[in-house]
Amino acid sequence: MAAVRDEVLTEYTSVAKAAKATGFSEFIRDIQTLVSDVIMYLVPVISADFNMAYYPPGPATSIERACSIFQQSSNTPMERIVNLFDLRGEAEYHAEDKPKCFDLSLELLTGPHATIRASDMSRTGGDFIGEISDFQCCKDLVVGAGYSERSMFLQRPFDCDWHRRHCHKRFEGVPLESFRMVDQWCFNDLSQALSLQKVDFFLHFRA
Repeated sequence: MAAVRDEVLTEYTSVAKAAKATGFSEFIRDIQTLVSDVIMYLVPVISADFNMAYYPPGPATSIERACSIFQQSSNTPMERIVNLFDLRGEAEYHAEDKPKCFDLSLELLTGPHATIRASDMSRTGGDFIGEISDFQCCKDLVVGAGYSERSMFLQRPFDCDWHRRHCHKRFEGVPLESFRMVDQWCFNDLSQALSLQKVDFFLHFRA
């Protein structure tokens, strides 16, 4: 957090002023939010996206390059984060030239009260596709994803209170039953959910 704070505040006196000056979303108002709901959220998300594209395996793949970034002990934590986002711009958004900074608005969901961190901690995607996924996870299929103390990423348990606040703000006036399908199809009860019928339905549903 200190590294991000020092980097942001070299040019602006506050995160809120930095967000306003760059035309970014209103939800970033302090260092805590910037770190928690943007950087801590995006680092594992970016890694997951890179991992999905790890075919065929090899040193030139994005996930291999991302891993090598964090193995550079001579670089500061901030330099590693900057290099990861540079790689994100190249691999995901096909940035030909290395930009001065990464455009976080590329990761922003559409819709009212738009955010980057969304109801599915494992990834919803940005733009309109992300809004659709965010709505689904809020409406009736919560994804209780989080990171434990044994994770390679910073620990973040699933937070029901955050999820509820986020969903009600994002989709105001829409009846939300985030746990409807979890309860209906016994996804929270492995002794029942692992029956062939339910597994078959789940795989077809996710496809």
